[in-house]
Amino acid sequence: MSKRILVAGTLALLTAAGAARAEDVKAELKPGETQFKSFFDAGQIVKGLDGETGKEYKMQAFRRTLVLITKSGKLSEKIDVKMGMLGAFFFVLPEQDGAPHTRLPKFVLFPTNAELIWHMGDAAAPLADLEVGAFQYKYNPEASNLGEYLLRSGTYPGYLLTGGFNMINSANYQVYGAGLHVNLMEGKFKTDFLLPMENMMPPMHSISPTVVTSFKGLPGIDLGAGVCFNHLISAKPSKEAFAAHDPNASPDYMRWPTSIIKSADSTTVVRDTTQFYTFQGTKLMGRLTLDPKEWMDGTDAFKPADLKLFAEAAVLGVKDYPFYYPDISRRIPVMFGMNLPTFGLLDLLSVQGEYFNALWQNNIDGVFEFQRPVPYHKDYDPVNGPETVAKEVKDDRIHWSVLAKRELLKGANLYLQVASDHLRTYDYNFKPIKTPITSRPGDWYYLFRLELAI
Repeated sequence: MSKRILVAGTLALLTAAGAARAEDVKAELKPGETQFKSFFDAGQIVKGLDGETGKEYKMQAFRRTLVLITKSGKLSEKIDVKMGMLGAFFFVLPEQDGAPHTRLPKFVLFPTNAELIWHMGDAAAPLADLEVGAFQYKYNPEASNLGEYLLRSGTYPGYLLTGGFNMINSANYQVYGAGLHVNLMEGKFKTDFLLPMENMMPPMHSISPTVVTSFKGLPGIDLGAGVCFNHLISAKPSKEAFAAHDPNASPDYMRWPTSIIKSADSTTVVRDTTQFYTFQGTKLMGRLTLDPKEWMDGTDAFKPADLKLFAEAAVLGVKDYPFYYPDISRRIPVMFGMNLPTFGLLDLLSVQGEYFNALWQNNIDGVFEFQRPVPYHKDYDPVNGPETVAKEVKDDRIHWSVLAKRELLKGANLYLQVASDHLRTYDYNFKPIKTPITSRPGDWYYLFRLELAI
């Protein structure tokens, strides 16, 4: 019932916001700002493993070139429009002997923004903003790589993502849908109501109503919380869930039982055909940022981001299911970090860590390839359950990331990202590989970026 109330309330708010007065909209577009950015990325996978092919990476060079064009304008005093396109040249990994097409550069082009923004109330200090179309959304300002779990993660199975075609300082989510951003207490209390449509992972086109709040009412303290009803409004409900015990299911791992009972001399397999697994689930998020500079004197030597301590945790599905998802504590990723001071040497030095004691490996193949809400492991043994893949999962629990930024000249920035995160490269069909390349202790990569903007 609470989910229905949330959906109805969100839709009502967005419908009411969409009923703008006719005089707020004018036919003539007032030109705004046009921005061009180019990014040249170059680095190496120092050590890693492609779980798709079993290929070991050692000092594997990789690079990307990206071009971003953004144009903004005004339809009226209260209505803005924004359009942006990102083009990326990249090389697929791994390179394959006897397959020269894997060594040719690939190109992809997609919109980053195609949105209309209506400022409700006073145009100079709006009470709320309605955002409709395609737009970038970020709720954790200190997360540069890890974190931002609420929208860029799954429930069942609970996969994690970082990066994409843009890998550096890219901890955000591309929303296709609508958002209502409400500001209260002079901006100290903010609430975002979102209706994002699934645009990356099957099942596609479903809507996940989301509410995110933040509160900055106390000096040096920034609190945030959120809830996402993943895939609640489905474009095709039959794609969201399936009977997990189809005896004719293919591939073999779809025949696994929901639960098993072990005894000293035998193993009894229990099949309960009333149980269903589903992509739908409720995700929760909480975050905290502390800025001790606001409690100190003589902080002129520090950059605005320096000394900030931050953390974020999420629950990737509050409901337990037998066999695959029996323990909520195994669905809670935690991110923590700090912006280290460099006393003018750098503009930003952000260090992040992550711990996720998952029951299953961070594998998207069951979702992306087979479109099933269960984990995928080709070597899984139903008798021994998750113990079959326990070592791979244990190796994948801890991740880290370091981001450094320095402005060289106005409009020219240099970045360095060193990380063992959830990097997934793309094959020649633009498909992301199923497991992160840096999924074992000692796996890591580095990437330099030269950013130019005019």
